[in-house]
Amino acid sequence: MGLRRLEEALANLLEGTFDRAFPGTMHPVEVTRALWQAMSDHRVVVAGVTRVPNRLCAILNPLDLQHLREAQQQLEQETARGLEQESRLSGWNYGAKVLVRLTADESVRSGRVSVEAQIDETPLAAALVFENGPAAGQRCALRPGVVLGRAADVDLLVPDENVSRHHCRFDWRFEGYQVSDLDSRNGTFVNGVRVFAYVLSDNDVVGVGTSQFRFRYEV
Repeated sequence: MGLRRLEEALANLLEGTFDRAFPGTMHPVEVTRALWQAMSDHRVVVAGVTRVPNRLCAILNPLDLQHLREAQQQLEQETARGLEQESRLSGWNYGAKVLVRLTADESVRSGRVSVEAQIDETPLAAALVFENGPAAGQRCALRPGVVLGRAADVDLLVPDENVSRHHCRFDWRFEGYQVSDLDSRNGTFVNGVRVFAYVLSDNDVVGVGTSQFRFRYEV
């Protein structure tokens, strides 16, 4: 597999920080190897698609975790991104996002890593941030089933005459939030391209009428 690329990238990222924070103790790459192994060991095939765990918790001895504290958040974030990349290269589906957490437990021996891994289909916290149009500057929390439009009965009201009364809908899939056009008059666009059903990625820009808003995961 391509784990070596992830290990090298992580080592380069933490160069200097590692020298200060981890002398004579567990290297962050060892944690990454354990997480990757857990993803591989717990993969399942659903309708011909290989799914892997997207919620990973690395459990360390308190002393080992203490040495990682300085770079813990950076390690969690960068490892998650690296595991996503390696999963894509392997043709594995991890859903919307991989989330990595490091925690401590005295029952874990020093120098060892215990990993809890699960495939979680629960919707992630997300929001729409309006960048222009009548609602510019507003932030709206997103949940599955939200309908956007300018009718009085919609969940997300956009006072834009170029937006249809019931313009588009947001639903949750394992891969993330999907925006679906509801036969609107002027269409729904993602990053400038008209779409009818599209699974959104972090920072995608959705356009309806004269309004544009940015989709963001908040995890």
